Amino acid sequence: PMSGQQVQDWVLQHELMPVLSAMHDSINKLVWELARTKQAHSHIRAQWESVRERRFRGGDNNGPDHYETNLQLVIAHVGQLAADQEQDLERRTERYRRFRSLCTSGDASPAAP
Repeated sequence: PMSGQQVQDWVLQHELMPVLSAMHDSINKLVWELARTKQAHSHIRAQWESVRERRFRGGDNNGPDHYETNLQLVIAHVGQLAADQEQDLERRTERYRRFRSLCTSGDASPAAP
């Protein structure tokens, strides 16, 4: 029979470490996704600024056309997506840290989720 410590070590190694690894992988994927979203936001914003500048240089005072308006909407949507991803990343990272701390300290009373 295994001792209490051996059981705890086995559970940590075979049950909890794979969960921690999956959580860590998920965080890394979200970091990449957030970076890609921010890059897309920057590129779309640059495109919108270029379109807007051409309109002003051309003396068009009639306001934005359909394309420019759509770019503005996409910029807002992608910006909100990036903000949501940042919040999700913060939540997941904190959850991972708490769970990792619980697993490595053996303390069965983590902070409330």
